[in-house]
Amino acid sequence: MHKLINKHLKLLLAISFVATFYFQLADYLYSYNFFLLPKSGFNYYSILFFPWVFYFILGMYTITKIKNEGWKFDKYIVELYLLWITAYFILIMDTKLSNTSATSLKPAVILYSVASFYLLYSLSVYIRDFSNYFHKIIKWFSAQSFFIYFSHILILSELRIFTAKKSLDFIWNGYSGVILLFASVTAISCLIAYILSLTPFIKFFGGVNYRNLPQ
Repeated sequence: MHKLINKHLKLLLAISFVATFYFQLADYLYSYNFFLLPKSGFNYYSILFFPWVFYFILGMYTITKIKNEGWKFDKYIVELYLLWITAYFILIMDTKLSNTSATSLKPAVILYSVASFYLLYSLSVYIRDFSNYFHKIIKWFSAQSFFIYFSHILILSELRIFTAKKSLDFIWNGYSGVILLFASVTAISCLIAYILSLTPFIKFFGGVNYRNLPQ
């Protein structure tokens, strides 16, 4: 299976991009009553797989190129930073014009996410040479990223439900509330990942046992 995926990685990348872009665009236009998806009362925002599959394939493609062909992004850190600034500006303008600050399902997110990924990877190369301590933290996040990503959705939902039941959901209002929500979900996700990494059970959830962490 692994050999089959590697053999057709470019094709999978292209297909996954089309699928992700289509569902991102479809859900984006769905809010304006332009239907690229059937109107059935279904909440297309809850489709978890197709809108994000491109990012997983892109990560596989990139790491394959780095290992096999020696791709180096740190040489283009200035260009990547300018691309990131441009993507961020487009995302902010899109968010304001469409009033979609509460959703990440919009086409501009794809450009911003890809630019952020390559910029952060390039910075991690510099950090590796600058500080071994921070490099270990980055490698830990990288190893547990699969578990953290999937667990954060559940944690976010449960946290919002819990505060709503306690009539405390007002604490998430405004920019400070968004930052607090982000920090809370991130901290809880990482804490759970760390605790489970001390057990052999984390492998069943996509995480990595602490004994198998990259050195």
